[in-house]
Amino acid sequence: MKLLILAIYSDNDEYRVMRDIQRTYAHRFENVHYYFTSFREEQENDVMIEDDIVYVKGKEEYLNITYKTIKAFEFLLAKHSVDFVIRTNISTIVDIPKLILYCERLDKTPIYTGYTQNLQWLDPPAGIRDHSLRGTIYVTGTNIIISQDIAQCMVENKEKIRYDVVDDVSFGVFINKYFPGAHRRDQSIVLYSRGIIRPTILANISDAMASYVFYRNKMSEIINRVKNRAYDIQNMRTLVSWIYS
Repeated sequence: MKLLILAIYSDNDEYRVMRDIQRTYAHRFENVHYYFTSFREEQENDVMIEDDIVYVKGKEEYLNITYKTIKAFEFLLAKHSVDFVIRTNISTIVDIPKLILYCERLDKTPIYTGYTQNLQWLDPPAGIRDHSLRGTIYVTGTNIIISQDIAQCMVENKEKIRYDVVDDVSFGVFINKYFPGAHRRDQSIVLYSRGIIRPTILANISDAMASYVFYRNKMSEIINRVKNRAYDIQNMRTLVSWIYS
């Protein structure tokens, strides 16, 4: 089983810390290629790679994430032959051994799976300004798993992808149209952390967490008037220690 994992990333102090936490485990697995992708405005080439970061020429903006992802896919799929492509983000910890086992149980083509939502709302910053996409079934952007054939099709037909809506919805629109039988709904694959994770809690509920492959860290509240990224970083460290120790 060969996997390509791509985490969206932008180059700031908090995300650099998260990237370094990810690197403590990301490259341990022989048949798993783990990369980050970030925009860089000043570079000459459209795509450049430095170590494990794929830099795409452009500006970091919310609605540019789809473009950044597709450009990175195009570059990396020319470099690696894989069975599945996984698109996640910088604050999500991936249990790679569980991910490998999960993918081994999937049909190889065509597959589009992960935690699924049904679009029923408006979100103008995400490009959802009217109800034309209402009812779109899509996998949330922290845990998108697609088979290689779908990823390659997206690269080869990148002009048919919607770049005016948020990335995970854009993926759903494309895949539902061109691979209508590919979707596999799986609500048990990801845990969204809502508070501070403590090792003692993990030890007591480890059996209940057996199905989780992805651990998304983004607290929705502000604690003591401090933005939550510091707490997300704390949770990420706790999870990596618990999963990989």
